Amino acid sequence: MEENIRTFEDSDNVKRLLDRCPIAMAVQEKDGKFVYLNNKFLETFGYTMEDIPTVDDWWPRAYPDVEYRRKVIDSWGAAAKKAIEDRKETAAHEWRVTCKDGTLRDIEFRMA
Repeated sequence: MEENIRTFEDSDNVKRLLDRCPIAMAVQEKDGKFVYLNNKFLETFGYTMEDIPTVDDWWPRAYPDVEYRRKVIDSWGAAAKKAIEDRKETAAHEWRVTCKDGTLRDIEFRMA
């Protein structure tokens, strides 16, 4: 008997819902590969899936200053680890992001 396993890529209803959300959202797999960036993400940051196929591609674009990037990655990693252990979303963190067009935006981030 064949199992009916759906992946995120098959979830058109979820994608439509995310695209209507007024909050920028990125969906990634455990290996760091982005599987979806909603319309608000594209509008806010300007980056596409081709620009940032993985979170490792996101870091240097969003945070070109090496010291600041390290601070963000360390803070995000600690928050993500705690959220996963506690099975809760992360507390809000605000960081300055460099968008594709070079503008800077102060953005509040959470991981759920």
